[in-house]
This record gives sequence, structure tokens and C-alpha cells, in this order.
Amino acid sequence: MATNYYDKVTQQDLNTGVSQAVTKRNPAGGTLTAAQIGIHSFAISQLKTSTTWAPGTLATDQSAQKYVAVATADIGDFVLVSFDTMSTSQLILGATVSSAGVVTCTMHYTGSGTVAVPSGNLRVLVFKSA
Repeated sequence: MATNYYDKVTQQDLNTGVSQAVTKRNPAGGTLTAAQIGIHSFAISQLKTSTTWAPGTLATDQSAQKYVAVATADIGDFVLVSFDTMSTSQLILGATVSSAGVVTCTMHYTGSGTVAVPSGNLRVLVFKSA
């Protein structure tokens, strides 16, 4: 049976304590240095929203954008985005906080010809950077 290094790293090596930085051996090789890292570190100040988006038809190297209001989102925050009706791997979806309280979601088509992107549910998740 293969060793699941991800579980070992997240369950053992990253639980290092709260008072000072500690270095531990990484089962996958090397070392990890940290002071108390856990999933709760990323869950604090998490902002999320969803909206319907109909990007329409995109031609080669064309993009569509959707501006989404996310209260208290600030430039520099981390953003994850998903869209449930992306019909091809030649569509690239990204998002960034473009101004206070506004996330700009961009879908870009890298294929040839055109692609019709149906309306779907756009989900935005923002993690506060500070």
C-alpha cells in the first residue's frame, strides 16, 4: 500500500505548537519549519458568494468578465473561483480583488473557433490576507 504523505504532513508535521517556530522532518523529504499551521488558519475571515453568469460565446483569445460584490474584500486578498458549466478544458477561469469590495472574474478561451458557454453558477471564495 502506498504511503499517503499528504496526510502525514498535514496531520503530524504541521501541528508544531503556538509559541515558537519549530523544524520537523518532512516524510516526503526535507524539513518543514512553522509555528502552528492548521486549516483554521485559512478558514478565518473567509468570504463567499455566488451568482448566475452567462459568459456567452467566446472566440479564440477572447475573454468575458463578471464583477462580483464581496463585502470587505480588499486588494491583496486570495481568491478562489469556480463555474459549474465550463464545457471545455480550453477555458481558463481566474479571479482577483480589483477594488475594495469587488472581485473581477475572468474567463478566457484558448481554443480555436468559438465556444458557447452556457449560463451557470459562479462561486467566489475570498480569504483575507491579513
